[in-house]
Amino acid sequence: MGLLPSRGHVGRRLGRVPRATDSASRSGCMTAPNVDRRPSSSRYRGWLTALLAVAMGVSVLPGFCMGVLAEPMLSALGMSRSELGLTVAAISGVCGLSSIWLGHFADRRGGRATLLLVFGLGTATFAGIAIAPTFALLIVAAVLAGLSQGAANPATNRVVLDSLAAGRRGLLTGVKQAGEMGAIVLAGAALPLAAVAIGWRGTVALVAAVPAAAIIATLVLLPRRIPPATTVSTSDPRAPISRDVWWLTAYTTIMGVSGGAVSTYLPLYAQQSVGVSAVTAGQVLAVTGLVAIPGRILWGRRAERAGTFPTQLMVLAGLAMVAAALLWAGSAFGVGFLWAGAVGWGVSQLSFGAVSTLAVMTYAARHAVGKATGVVLVGFSVGLMLGPALFGWLIDLTNGYSVG
Repeated sequence: MGLLPSRGHVGRRLGRVPRATDSASRSGCMTAPNVDRRPSSSRYRGWLTALLAVAMGVSVLPGFCMGVLAEPMLSALGMSRSELGLTVAAISGVCGLSSIWLGHFADRRGGRATLLLVFGLGTATFAGIAIAPTFALLIVAAVLAGLSQGAANPATNRVVLDSLAAGRRGLLTGVKQAGEMGAIVLAGAALPLAAVAIGWRGTVALVAAVPAAAIIATLVLLPRRIPPATTVSTSDPRAPISRDVWWLTAYTTIMGVSGGAVSTYLPLYAQQSVGVSAVTAGQVLAVTGLVAIPGRILWGRRAERAGTFPTQLMVLAGLAMVAAALLWAGSAFGVGFLWAGAVGWGVSQLSFGAVSTLAVMTYAARHAVGKATGVVLVGFSVGLMLGPALFGWLIDLTNGYSVG
């Protein structure tokens, strides 16, 4: 299959859903059977799902805020478009540098502590963006945003793994990954209108209330970590990451390059090349996230049931190429192509995260899911870092978007 392990190989891995005792013995974990340590009511699971979706949304929202509010921010801080790309790239760079360590943190300290870290850093990030008087201080906020983003996937994956048995994780994983798309919808649909009413600084300050409230929700919903004696692994923590995880990392790196560039510059491209208004440009970005919400849920359920992660991921990559061509055609053939490309981008490129997240939870040993998630996130973050920086450089170099 090229970048990813073969379908037959994945099929052998997913031949049956292991019982918790089997999983523990294979991974070397000294733990009691872990069927469901959390309250089993559907109401609790609903609140838990919402909390994890908010965590994923908070972790990616700073970059989208900067993209949607780019014009007033560039004017207020005296920044160039390439500096905007560097700021978003800094988020991804810090995320990549910290994600493996934060994955270890999630494995050792548990999902609750790591979620609190995500929301605490998120609150500080939005407050920092709102008050930043210069480009240099905006970079400081970007560093905090990168740390929050680096912790989010390991934290939420750890909670999913500890809360649900294999075979029941597809829907929850799809919904929590859709939280990222909810952030795009919020950024595209609500933030431009709010910025008109209360200014871009007031808008970002208002957003800071979301992770602040989520800190309280985490303390209420999630019990304290299970005592370490029941969860400490006897496996060597320096054990190598599996080949499957490395192939998945290569795939997410490539997808990150295109995803970072388009997500950052789509609103500006829509305004400057296609000629739509700032509100319409925000709505175009919102559409990509809106269609990706059911996209992630459905692709996640489909992938878990079929057990063909490589096939699903390659199909998604092919569809993303078609969507990118439609977005580019919008500048030459009209806004209709822009809207069609936005829908296709959301269904494909912005939906692959649910499938890749399920894949890493399948490929990694149970005791090292946080570490494996961090490794994959490094690759994705490298792509997200390179994409906006290179795209912004090409825009300024050529004074247009066509080459990029």
